[in-house]
Amino acid sequence: DESSVCSTCSTGQYSGTASSSCSSCASGKYLTNAATGVESSACSDCSAGQYSGNTTASCSSCAAGKRLTNAATSLESSACTDCSAG
Repeated sequence: DESSVCSTCSTGQYSGTASSSCSSCASGKYLTNAATGVESSACSDCSAGQYSGNTTASCSSCAAGKRLTNAATSLESSACTDCSAG
């Protein structure tokens, strides 16, 4: 019975067939295909101006009045800084 030996990966993680563990996409990437064990097939780069931590299933944009300074985090306070005046 496959359901007794298989479990679902957490949100933002992927796992290939017959894999015994789940993996997360690297920071700055987001999950696009959870059913593969190969990161290059499972994860895509965030679009320019977006950020993502290694356990997120999507990328985020900085709030208005802020600019991206670190794409490899899931915390806006670490990813974005206030824009300069003018």
